[in-house]
Amino acid sequence: MQLLQNVRISPCGKKETTIARLELLRATLAARLSSNIRKEFQTDNVYFRTDSTTVLTWIRREDPWGIFVQNRVTEIRKLTPVKAGKHV
Repeated sequence: MQLLQNVRISPCGKKETTIARLELLRATLAARLSSNIRKEFQTDNVYFRTDSTTVLTWIRREDPWGIFVQNRVTEIRKLTPVKAGKHV
């Protein structure tokens, strides 16, 4: 069952806004939402699906990433178990 879906508009005119970065922003939003859902429903059974292997790699690997990526990956890791993410 899908409880919630979130849509955002990407910023215009920024050279560094790639599809992978937008996918990472989407994953960050999903992590924030899941944190609220887990608290509200008192469950840990939350799973994430993405078609972005780049985002999954950023989240799973411990490599040093750039500031933008690292800040979002750190937040995702704090809010969710890494093993909850799967590739579609």
